[in-house]
Amino acid sequence: MMDSKSVSRGGRVDEHESATLEAYLNSFGSTLRREDIKAAMVEGGVPLWRRVLDYVPQPRQRGRALELGSPPFNIALLMKKLRNYDLTLTGSASDGSAE
Repeated sequence: MMDSKSVSRGGRVDEHESATLEAYLNSFGSTLRREDIKAAMVEGGVPLWRRVLDYVPQPRQRGRALELGSPPFNIALLMKKLRNYDLTLTGSASDGSAE
């Protein structure tokens, strides 16, 4: 696995390279989850999220998308980074927290 510090939030993330996706998602810290568990969740989720991104076209002009996600909102983070859409987020944690 690539070190998350080597892929900053503003750095290059290639949706076809699992290591850069994992590093990008792991760069978002969490006080609510152990980092080893978070890393395992991200590693397990990346194949599915790559497939989801395959179905979301990259529009030439900025588009709009309704994101029906749930915590920890990894697909929303990837959509914001890798697709040209303004996202409307509908999900939230039941306790009002960020995760």
